[in-house]
Amino acid sequence: MAGAGARAGIGRYWGRPSDEAGHGPWPDDANAWLEEVTRRWREGASPAGVQRLRSGLHHCVAVPLVAEGRALGILSVSRSRALTGSQEETLLTIARGTGATLDSLSQQAHTQRRLEQLALLFDIGVAMNSILDVRQLLDEIMHRGQETMGAEACSVLLVDEERRELFFEIAQGEAGAALEQVRLKMDQGIAGWIATNGKPLIINDVSNDPRFFRQVDQEVRFVTRAILGAPLLARGKTIGVIEVVNKRDGREFTNEDLDLLTALAADAAISIDNARLFQAVLGGYLDTIKALAAAVDAKDPYTAGHIDRVSSYSIEVGQELGFSDDEMTALRYGSILHDVGKIGIADAILGKPAPLTQEEFVIMSSHADIGSRMLEGIRFLSKAQPIARHHHETLDGRGYPDGLAGEAIPLGARIVCAVDAFDAMTTDRPYRKALTVEFAIGELRKKAGIQFDPQVVEAFARVLQRRGMTILPLSGPVFGDPADEGQPTSEGAQ
Repeated sequence: MAGAGARAGIGRYWGRPSDEAGHGPWPDDANAWLEEVTRRWREGASPAGVQRLRSGLHHCVAVPLVAEGRALGILSVSRSRALTGSQEETLLTIARGTGATLDSLSQQAHTQRRLEQLALLFDIGVAMNSILDVRQLLDEIMHRGQETMGAEACSVLLVDEERRELFFEIAQGEAGAALEQVRLKMDQGIAGWIATNGKPLIINDVSNDPRFFRQVDQEVRFVTRAILGAPLLARGKTIGVIEVVNKRDGREFTNEDLDLLTALAADAAISIDNARLFQAVLGGYLDTIKALAAAVDAKDPYTAGHIDRVSSYSIEVGQELGFSDDEMTALRYGSILHDVGKIGIADAILGKPAPLTQEEFVIMSSHADIGSRMLEGIRFLSKAQPIARHHHETLDGRGYPDGLAGEAIPLGARIVCAVDAFDAMTTDRPYRKALTVEFAIGELRKKAGIQFDPQVVEAFARVLQRRGMTILPLSGPVFGDPADEGQPTSEGAQ
């Protein structure tokens, strides 16, 4: 309609995403009229045909972009002379067609967004079923939530019931690290309101909301413009709050965003609650395991503290070798339980003040099999059980109980094997005083490639160096003396 004397035209669409396009200079004295028509139609007033305005030399008309009886936008034209009846009818036809097209595109976009949101929730649900570490889980949720809603920052505050405070368990974005140091009283801030009332909230201009707690922004040097928040509800009580802050594109948060965040909050709350329960149960199991291991230690006063040292060394070696979280968990439990089978070995053999006879050595060697059978059927120890069983296997296949060799021996078991032998050599025994660290490392290097894994031995040497122990640098390739092949040390056997 720009021709035939038309000076200007404006098209506005207030669906999602909203948009506006224009052609030519719209007359200033018609702005107020156009804004009023836009306001009425946008707020739901029944769109009534052609709206006309005569302002000075300008003839202005506006028609609604209609779909299913509701206005989705407005199409307006300014001309030097009035539109004829047929021209107005043409403009109405164009508006109806444009409205129908925009509505169809909007529905398609809405469907696509909903599918993306459902896919996100499904992905997060799958992640929740596989992650039982609270921080790791929430980090995954926050990352996905922040990216999906295009927010500058995303955080989770958990309730400290004893202190009646909220604290940032997880915070992402530029302000993340600083936010994790902040604590809020339960009656402070927008998060406090959400936690206290148990309701989600959208605030697109926090500067005008008296609940906004400005001190947080001041402390972390961040500018909060808008907040979208929802409570984390589990078993009938609020355990925290999830918030996203500031859309990156500057737009406002919508009710659709709030629906998505509320769904995320529901899944996150269940996840947090389950993870906490799991950690509590796991903590109870671990306490029981440590008590059982301590009972083994107590049977032999010469090995007091052995299990703690072996576990500590093993964990550091695992870190040195780049173990994953799951591998570290298995190594932690396996190293604690590596000697649990000794609870079935006679005290007379465990505490014998002299080297063992061949018959006694066979009995002592059975502790690996005894311990393995003790751990069978305990599901959460399924990955630790092979470490306890195979920590006396040797690289050349002459160890016990199964004669495994090389890579067939679990790496965790190879770590415990070396560390166990080192600790045995560097602590007092009934029949000798403790040997030096230098001598013990030398023995491990001497047997590397035969009894011990060379990469484990050198990783262990680096761990000891970081602990401040003097370790001579390796002067040549790590391999054992063929003359000693197949002869497990008496220290490692015990």
